[in-house]
Amino acid sequence: MRSLPFRLSALALVCGQVCAADLVVGSVNPMSGVMADMGNELMWGARAAFEAVNAQGGVNGNRLVLLAKDGGYRPAEAAAVVKNLIEQDKPIALIAIAGTSINEEILNQKLLNHAQIPHVGPLSGGAVLRRPINPYLYNVRASYRAEASRLVKQALTMGATKIAMFYQNDDFGLDGLNSVEAELKKHNMKVIATGSYETGADDVRAAVSTIAKAGPDAVIMFSADKTAAAFMRGMRQHNSTANFYAASLVNHRILIQQAGLNNVQNLVISQVVPSPNNLSKPIVKEYRDALKRHIPEAKPSYFGLESYIAAKVLIEGLKRAGPSPTRQSLQKALDGIGRYNAGGFELTFGPNDREGSEFVDIAIVGADGEFRQ
Repeated sequence: MRSLPFRLSALALVCGQVCAADLVVGSVNPMSGVMADMGNELMWGARAAFEAVNAQGGVNGNRLVLLAKDGGYRPAEAAAVVKNLIEQDKPIALIAIAGTSINEEILNQKLLNHAQIPHVGPLSGGAVLRRPINPYLYNVRASYRAEASRLVKQALTMGATKIAMFYQNDDFGLDGLNSVEAELKKHNMKVIATGSYETGADDVRAAVSTIAKAGPDAVIMFSADKTAAAFMRGMRQHNSTANFYAASLVNHRILIQQAGLNNVQNLVISQVVPSPNNLSKPIVKEYRDALKRHIPEAKPSYFGLESYIAAKVLIEGLKRAGPSPTRQSLQKALDGIGRYNAGGFELTFGPNDREGSEFVDIAIVGADGEFRQ
């Protein structure tokens, strides 16, 4: 797998490799293939935060180095890359690794526990990352249950009476399905039809046929980009007029490329951080300024802002861990953060609280392909 070391300091560049005086933070994400946009946006966000703090002299005099490796998007392969990164590169922490199944595999192999290494801001709202609490895992984003609740409420507000569910048949998708069903039950409603696909599969025709026949006026999708695009395109080919709602892991630009703007327009997507265009939020302005100054080729994005916030949490923990932090002192410092205000974005952490944030908003794809709130 490709290794993409973002060397964030002049010292690291002079050494040619990571210097002993630098604090290495590792991440493994898809940096190539159809998911590369998400992986790059995540790394740009974290990198911007590290670059900004390094420009001010680092954290307690320590400079931060982001070491990003391409792990693809398959659990076993990505976990193997994580294991290798931990053992060979000796990072003090991990940050923003994406995927419920990938993070579950990391937990199942006890990679965090064996290495006693904190992982801040996994890109997943999965229940498996929340209960039981793992002492080394610090969630930043809201849970999929919170996202599902917000999507159902939005659909009902827009007049939906017949809601169907399209989902990926793994922990991510099943978490979404169970959460949607639980939310609808509060309103004495049920999902009228479901359609699923296996992780990594491309063929969604059976799901399209089943859901289209049920005649929903809304479909909630817990799906990857490629399959969500194929599903929406297929539903329109079946003359469905249903409105589409999606969980936050989809990239609307990829959906437009693969399904066409006509099919994606008015798509509602739940978002777990504020809009990267909402300059009334101090964290957004800070993120955009850091991106412009340190990574001018990168565009502001939801994924980038999310990893920037995760990096802020990690930086706060490192500040509290002292001038010679270890994984153990960092874990203790993160547990002691309590309530943390990241520029208008509230998070909480403690030994028995790893939820991070409960923030969920929505964004709607407009006629120009951009978001309107």
